[in-house]
Amino acid sequence: MSYVILAAMRFNPKMRCNINLQYSEELVDLMEECSLSIEYMDRKNNKSLLTGELVTKTLKEVGYVPDVLVDKDKGKNERLVRILAEDPYDMLDKLELFL
Repeated sequence: MSYVILAAMRFNPKMRCNINLQYSEELVDLMEECSLSIEYMDRKNNKSLLTGELVTKTLKEVGYVPDVLVDKDKGKNERLVRILAEDPYDMLDKLELFL
């Protein structure tokens, strides 16, 4: 998880909190309904990249740090939904939207 935070902090130094949830289409749909900003990482076309490198590449492409990074392409790792926040309070606010 630390590589995700470190990559996010390069684009927004205030980002200090991350939680990983198991991917499900229903979960992502629910997050979209709650108006969380969501971006998808393209692991399928970037199989040689480590997760931290893939996060950095994705954030460069989109130009901002979204609320949620989705890794739905199963590679070496399990499919995950990564929620990013500035602090634990911000994380709780985001979690309360859809839990």
